Amino acid sequence: MKILFCKACDAERQHVLTDRPDTPHGGGEWRCHDCGRHHSWAKKEKNEGKREKNKHTPESLEIDFCQMCGRKRNRLVTNETLEVHHVHEIAKGGPDTPENIWVLCTSCHSLVHHQRTYLNYHHAALWERYEKIKQHLWKVDPVEYQAVLAEIRELAGI
Repeated sequence: MKILFCKACDAERQHVLTDRPDTPHGGGEWRCHDCGRHHSWAKKEKNEGKREKNKHTPESLEIDFCQMCGRKRNRLVTNETLEVHHVHEIAKGGPDTPENIWVLCTSCHSLVHHQRTYLNYHHAALWERYEKIKQHLWKVDPVEYQAVLAEIRELAGI
């Protein structure tokens, strides 16, 4: 038995772990002892020691809108929800703190991950080449380097 918050009972209740060999969730299922409602799946043995589920939710952060597109929760379409997104990935050492979290709708969350993958991984070779060219220009002629940078800034509107 384990004490968990039951949404159906709207209170802390004892939950029972039941074996569920009929599902791919080999760790079993946590159900409320009082109302019988499913709470969550228990971890499989092979998944012990992996990172825990995010401790922050849009509700715990008290944010009821997408911080990218601005849509409120009640304006989201079917199959969309508000999700937490770690700005600096936990897998790469980012903290699981509210300051490192954006609340995004499902669409914006997908877009952010697509952009992160596309720009960081697919264009990595391009960025490396760009840095080498900058270093080369600086070594050859610092004055020309500054002129090229000024031209780039002007074109970019910076």
